[in-house]
Amino acid sequence: MLVEEALECLDPERSGGRGVDIGTGSGAIPIALLRERPTLSMDAVDLSVEALEVADRNARRHGVGERIRFLHGHLDEPVRGEPPYDLVTANLPYIPTDEVATLPTGVRDFEPRLALDGGADGLGLLASLMARADSLLAPGGAMVLEVGIGQAAALSRMAETSSLGPARVRKDYSGNERVVVLRRR
Repeated sequence: MLVEEALECLDPERSGGRGVDIGTGSGAIPIALLRERPTLSMDAVDLSVEALEVADRNARRHGVGERIRFLHGHLDEPVRGEPPYDLVTANLPYIPTDEVATLPTGVRDFEPRLALDGGADGLGLLASLMARADSLLAPGGAMVLEVGIGQAAALSRMAETSSLGPARVRKDYSGNERVVVLRRR
């Protein structure tokens, strides 16, 4: 759903365009976007070198390796000073620290804790990224975020007091608010 929302934010008639995926993991989000938009270029940032190696292999396997740049670092640090992006996507850790131990074993034991733990309320990394919207996004650019259950309202309130416009929220197939779409004013 995050990819679907991100694609809706990109003008299919416009050639070019730049995006960045923060916390890319295996690269699924930017690879899917690049496959759907042949003129788009993407940067993909992750704190894990191992994840970036997997993402690079995946990008080459799917024929988009020449349009994606993999960068190691925390949140947007590796792209600070870059020209603003048309699109920012992120599926950052959003599980509150106290809830990580209660996750199903298939999730808790499969994913690294770094990929799950979003801090005390689960919103720390998302809020930090939103605070950088002015330097990351071109005017009119979109930020598309996956969020945990019950977090969309808090992020929407944060957006109201920032340079981001009102949030659009998309529910998953179970009726939970899971994707927040924001536009820079």
